[in-house]
Amino acid sequence: MKKLGILLLFIMITWVVGQANATTQGSSHAAKDTATQVTSTNQSITPESLSGDQLVEIERIKAGANSDHPLGNGGIVIISIMPFLTAILIVFIVMYSKRKKEQQLMLLYQKAIESGRDIPEDFFKRPEDAPKSYLLKGLIWTGVGLGLTIGGLILMGYDSPWAFGLIPLLVGVAYGISYFVEQKHKKPESTNE
Repeated sequence: MKKLGILLLFIMITWVVGQANATTQGSSHAAKDTATQVTSTNQSITPESLSGDQLVEIERIKAGANSDHPLGNGGIVIISIMPFLTAILIVFIVMYSKRKKEQQLMLLYQKAIESGRDIPEDFFKRPEDAPKSYLLKGLIWTGVGLGLTIGGLILMGYDSPWAFGLIPLLVGVAYGISYFVEQKHKKPESTNE
């Protein structure tokens, strides 16, 4: 399920970047067309001699709308919202699949009762999940945090939001501390038995 969410996030990001590039290329072509139209006429450039679209394009160029934000405001908003939408989609898919499993289990139980068969006592018991180690979670979170922090610094420099990589890094450190505290408490219990 997580892989599906990551795939959907990747597809959405690719689509947004493609749309932003098409928009940027279209507006830069329009600016070039405006500039060539104005220079090819060899007339003095006055605001009265330009059309409304040409004036708007010149104002955009002056404001730097084409060079500052290649994605545009809509692209930035969509990219900001995509992780949350992906997380919601993943949770929905997981909950839906669990609900389907429960419905199938109840249907099987109902058919067993209708047919008069005995149902084992442990029919509704779920297999116990193997206890997951906080050490593994800590190492994964620490690796992700280090990767984001170092990658942000190397690829984009100090002006990038590299500090957001410290969040998963510190979560990983917390899991590591929790693991070692848990191990200290387990050792005296095992010696008492």
